[in-house]
Amino acid sequence: MHEPMMGFWGLAGYVLMVALWAVVIVAVVLWVKSWLERGRPDSA
Repeated sequence: MHEPMMGFWGLAGYVLMVALWAVVIVAVVLWVKSWLERGRPDSA
């Protein structure tokens, strides 16, 4: 018997899934930040 979610990948699958979501979240945050700053005049 084995756990239903612990397939071939096991713990590595969970680690890869968390890493993937972290990359997606960071990419979205950076995209939103650049989109918001595009409309503002530079204060240099």
